[in-house]
Amino acid sequence: MPSPSPHRPERARLTHSVPHLTGSLKEFCHERGNVTDGRGFLDLRIKDGVARRMIDKWLKAGVLEEGTIHRSAVGTPLGIPLRKGDSQWVGDVILCGQQPLGVSMSGKGQLGFAEAFVSPGLGANRKLDRLDGMIDWSPLERLASQVRTGHRGRPPYAPLSMLKALYLQALYDLSDPGLEEALLDRLSFRRFCGFALDGGTPDETTICRFRADAGAVLEAAFEEINRQFDAAGLIVRKGTLMDATLVAAASRPPPYKAGAGARHAREPGADWTRKKGRAFFGYKAHLGVDQGSGLIRRAVLTSAKTYESEVADRLICGDEAAVYGDRAYEQAARRARLKAAGIKDRIMHRRNKHRAALPHWQQRRNDLIARRRAPVEAVFSALKRLYGLRRARSRSLERNTARLFAAAAVYNMRRACLLAGP
Repeated sequence: MPSPSPHRPERARLTHSVPHLTGSLKEFCHERGNVTDGRGFLDLRIKDGVARRMIDKWLKAGVLEEGTIHRSAVGTPLGIPLRKGDSQWVGDVILCGQQPLGVSMSGKGQLGFAEAFVSPGLGANRKLDRLDGMIDWSPLERLASQVRTGHRGRPPYAPLSMLKALYLQALYDLSDPGLEEALLDRLSFRRFCGFALDGGTPDETTICRFRADAGAVLEAAFEEINRQFDAAGLIVRKGTLMDATLVAAASRPPPYKAGAGARHAREPGADWTRKKGRAFFGYKAHLGVDQGSGLIRRAVLTSAKTYESEVADRLICGDEAAVYGDRAYEQAARRARLKAAGIKDRIMHRRNKHRAALPHWQQRRNDLIARRRAPVEAVFSALKRLYGLRRARSRSLERNTARLFAAAAVYNMRRACLLAGP
């Protein structure tokens, strides 16, 4: 059952009391006149007894130094007074959860007031921290803000937090209910996404709707991440390794009695093909991988019926030194275009009706090319084993394409961490 909305009062008694305390307390005191110190402000603004008792316990606590507990006569445990003139510190630090209390930050915005009462190491995850530090999230936040503007309906969750949640979903191969549960259960997920410890997290319906609207954003975010890796010198451009792999459809194949090549009414983007003499129903993922770094530079998802050569030109970046491909990519016009662009042609030869057998030199050339393009198979293996791309999760080609871009972005992040070293 989906969890209640974070905007409902039963899930957010504390969060309804604290976020409204933003702004300058000095301005508030000047307007009201009858409030002369920070404690008076707390009495006036915090009506939730649980939240007020939490604050009072913290204010009355002591500091343990060399086995002795020292309690400040006034103010906070650190001896910071809560007197007239110090109300700005109360509003910006105690009530709004700023950095002096050790509130960990992720992406943009504070994680909330409750973070001040937990250990800074609680929920730490080295892998997620490393991924978070690899990326400048500001451009991605601008892209994510295009999904939901918030002009209509309830205020949406932070767009960057939702985008990061989709990356976590791809990284751990989670369903929408699984991601909802993980965000509620794992502090490391909250820290990575930027959800407050004392705040709400999106339910599975919210996640599904955001991903449905974020197809173009995920593609643009994938390109932006690659641009940042390119600026860091991680993309080698020694060559592009082209290949494709089959992805099973989310629906069961149409029955045999429906006829040869029958399509699925609920999954129109999937189609039939044959692999090693066996029929296969689903999609085909096409990748262009940077030789040397192993980073994915191009990604295209089509129906399984689409032939590899039809999308080959979309996988070629134009700035690489060579292009590697198997026999399915051979085309005389393509070889001519690569030669005119000054790109080395490393596409394998194949037999045809005019040539029953390849000459020895072409067979030898194919063997050498096969060794060079072999690393692309490791990329497909990782996408299927680690990120669940053996089978589609959605019945829509557009949504499955968005999932491919999310998985490709996460794969590149992890690969970049390995390339950058410890």
